[in-house]
Order: sequence, then C-alpha cells, then structure tokens
Amino acid sequence: MRILLIPDPTSPNGEDAFCREIVKRAPARGHSASMQMVPNGPLKTVTEMLASQGFASDCDAVIINSLQPAALIAAKAARKPTVLRMIESYAGASVWL
Repeated sequence: MRILLIPDPTSPNGEDAFCREIVKRAPARGHSASMQMVPNGPLKTVTEMLASQGFASDCDAVIINSLQPAALIAAKAARKPTVLRMIESYAGASVWL
C-alpha cells in the first residue's frame, strides 16, 4: 500500500513525529509512505492548486494529521480513502472543544 501522510502544520519545530515514524516504519511492513505539506491560504485557492498538481494521485490512501480542511477536500476530490487523526499530543497544542 502506498500511503500519503499530511503532517500537522502546527507541530513543534515544524516536525511531525507521527508522520515521520510512519514513513520510517512503512517499508518494514511492505508499504511505502511519503509526506506532503499542504500550504496555508484561502480554502478554495489551496484545494484548486492541490487538484491541479494531482494531489494523492500516486497513493492508495491519505492520512491527515490534525484537522486540515483543504487536505480533506483534496483527498475526497481525488477519491482516496482518508483517515483524519485528531490527537494533539504535545505541550501547547490547541484544544478544540
């Protein structure tokens, strides 16, 4: 399985440990994984840009770490199975209630 991971843009130091570990461990389990940052900007502009770039065209599934509407919309438009991970596991993370 080819997995596309969308890292949490608010991770400390710009590093998303969850996505990094999945990319690192996937080959040992017979999968491939890559990461792609989704840029900030107006929702419509970003989703159109992602679609024009063929977002998720070379993967079997998308895992989005934290709520990122543009990534969700682009994954749906690409007709890819999508997982949304909503765990805020570091100090200073925003809490959504």
